[in-house]
Amino acid sequence: MRLLLNLQRASLALLLGAVLLSCAGVGGNVAQAAPPPVSAPAAASPAQQSFDRFCRSWMVKLSERHERNARRVAYRKRNGQIVGEYIGYSREPLQCSVSETGVPANPFVGKLIYYELRFRKSGNTHKAARASVPQAFEEGPVMEFFRFDGTRWVY
Repeated sequence: MRLLLNLQRASLALLLGAVLLSCAGVGGNVAQAAPPPVSAPAAASPAQQSFDRFCRSWMVKLSERHERNARRVAYRKRNGQIVGEYIGYSREPLQCSVSETGVPANPFVGKLIYYELRFRKSGNTHKAARASVPQAFEEGPVMEFFRFDGTRWVY
């Protein structure tokens, strides 16, 4: 068992050494490796442009849901206050990116990340609670994946 562990460590050390040498060039020093050439950022691919449009439309749908949820708050009495809570969403996505899949039927997958927030409205009366400014008290990122079927993005 001990011999096997030593062989695994030696193999790992050889692999690490090979990686370091390939980064620096044969016989070179890793610290002195030439940096990659700087190039102008590439224009967004058609798939990325398409997914950007899809992300904007998805965020509009979330905004509409946010507004609908805010209009439909159910208020309850809690600790002497009238309190209502609802779910809302960030206005802008945190990330909207595309990756190739290598599968011809679904050549791309898109990843959309945004924040989901919980809002609270409260007051001494129902009228005061409804009129209060909503306060976000909890938030968390949501990550959703969509596939491109060759013609459109699918949930």
